[in-house]
Amino acid sequence: MTDRPSALLSPGAHEVLLDGLTQRYHVYGSGPVCLAVPGGPGVTWDYLRAPALEEFLTMVYVEPLGTGGSQRLPSHPDGYTRERSTRSLIGLLDRLALPPVFLLGHSHGGFVAQYFALHHPDRLRGLVLYESAPVTGAEHMAEAGARVQEFAARNEGRPGLPSALAGLQTVGSLTDDEKITDALRALMPVYFAHYWDGRTSSATCAPGWPAATSPPWTRTGDPT
Repeated sequence: MTDRPSALLSPGAHEVLLDGLTQRYHVYGSGPVCLAVPGGPGVTWDYLRAPALEEFLTMVYVEPLGTGGSQRLPSHPDGYTRERSTRSLIGLLDRLALPPVFLLGHSHGGFVAQYFALHHPDRLRGLVLYESAPVTGAEHMAEAGARVQEFAARNEGRPGLPSALAGLQTVGSLTDDEKITDALRALMPVYFAHYWDGRTSSATCAPGWPAATSPPWTRTGDPT
């Protein structure tokens, strides 16, 4: 571990201490800095790697607190709010001594990115929301539910459908890392329009889907 900002942006994995907690992140590419926040919450960072972006940007892939090599909060599994996630990102930007950056948030990471942008617009050069949503709560859940029903109807009779729907139904109530990981692997087909018919190469990554070491979705999805 080093305190020199230039060394902290060298290629590879890094760890810094923020608010007394270990924060792990990974650096690839060159150019203006873009922080990338993964989804889930609870899915590790590496699925989000984007070599095409790394040709033009210094991509800083963050492992959110409670996930992968980043430390858990003392209040685990509680306390993983968007405000707390944003505070960690601000702390990382300060440690790296960075001017305004691009911020990319995928899925739940997009919720964190939007909170960040609303409360710290001066720290951003640009915002990228990847498969996220502008709202949460009842409206968001109703829309998500309708899309899941369409998915189930479209894939009726598929052998993997019952386990995918079961994973989606149970993942929010789980607190055990291994069980969360199993549920995430099971529900993965829900996130791809053509997962089972060979029209997406993403289907091949299910057996190696990275372990999720994070609090349950209902906790980290706290809108505060």
